[in-house]
Amino acid sequence: MECSICYNNILDTNKVITECNHVFHFSCLLKNFKSNPSTGEQCPLCRKSFLQVSSSNNSNTYIPPSNASAIVQFLRERFLQPPTPPPPRNEIIRNILEYRGLAKLKSTYVDALPEQVLEDTGRIHTEYLQTVASTGRLSSINPNMQNIPIRTNRGREIRKAFIARNKDYILLAADYSQIELRVIAALSNEDTMIEAFNNGEDIHASTASRVFNVPLSDVTREQRSNAKTVNFGIIYGVSAFGLSNQTNLNRTESKTLIDAYYATYPKLRDYMTNQVNFARDNGYVKTISDRRRYLKDINSRNAIVRGAAERNAVNAPIQGSAADIIKIAMIGIYNKLEKEGYKTKMLLQVHDELVFDVFKPELETIKKLIKLEMENAYELIVPLNVGIDVGENWLEAH
Repeated sequence: MECSICYNNILDTNKVITECNHVFHFSCLLKNFKSNPSTGEQCPLCRKSFLQVSSSNNSNTYIPPSNASAIVQFLRERFLQPPTPPPPRNEIIRNILEYRGLAKLKSTYVDALPEQVLEDTGRIHTEYLQTVASTGRLSSINPNMQNIPIRTNRGREIRKAFIARNKDYILLAADYSQIELRVIAALSNEDTMIEAFNNGEDIHASTASRVFNVPLSDVTREQRSNAKTVNFGIIYGVSAFGLSNQTNLNRTESKTLIDAYYATYPKLRDYMTNQVNFARDNGYVKTISDRRRYLKDINSRNAIVRGAAERNAVNAPIQGSAADIIKIAMIGIYNKLEKEGYKTKMLLQVHDELVFDVFKPELETIKKLIKLEMENAYELIVPLNVGIDVGENWLEAH
């Protein structure tokens, strides 16, 4: 097999295949990536996305055709974990990745958002769609306000641009704490997890304490971080391979951790199995409010397609129930604001967070109103917990 750039033979351990079936040396592709970082995730010949990368251990990493970040992550993992001393090329890769991140921020937010300010109001007005996300969550477009960066320092600076309407108002953000984990604890009736939530424990530290068999006070930051990854990953059907990619654990350690997790929370695995069986028999699963998600591929003969449907059978009731709860809360809050004639307005819904433009004299009253409505939107066997912050801009309020 020949490289489409240099036309020399390619070993399986240094091979990249694209969606368009072009084949490259990884080194040739890297040279192209260095010369044009902003399109580095695409085939140099026809600009389609990467499909498969063969790494040095002869295992394949499969990359969805439109996932631009996957090849960048592959570069990061392969070149940014250097031996000592680090090879000179690592600094180049860091610069490329930093450039790409900055270019993304500039083009998507810094340049684009000012163009979407409505002339009549001087403000940005997003549109919310109710029938796009299969989980039932609201989705935001023109612009997508649910995608404003928060994970990086530079990304967080973008949120500073979003401010209250004038000096008489302040932004308030109210966020459900670990709502999906609380939902799955309630749906699965998992006693150990329910007890942790009812006792007000840090669920990730509590999980780490149990799966690593150490006292709660002795849980390390790394153990808590690994437990947190498993807690949220279980919802999406994380495998040992997937967990090893998200943590510093190898596959064997990841499998041991997942097995220990299910041993700690046995009813969780039973719930997941029952959900898949229910979907196979009925063709759908449902949320706490009996809203259905139909899964037409749940009995597919194709194992990959069927596996995706099985993961959705577990995930959809959890995400869908969280979506139901926050919608119920939004309706309750809106009705109270209208009935009492408050000047405060609800601005945004960002996944499990609501953002408000609060009239300062109403602040303390509105805090209590929002917390009461959100925490009592739906009664589960575990408490719903809401954190509230305020600030002059969205970053301060988050």
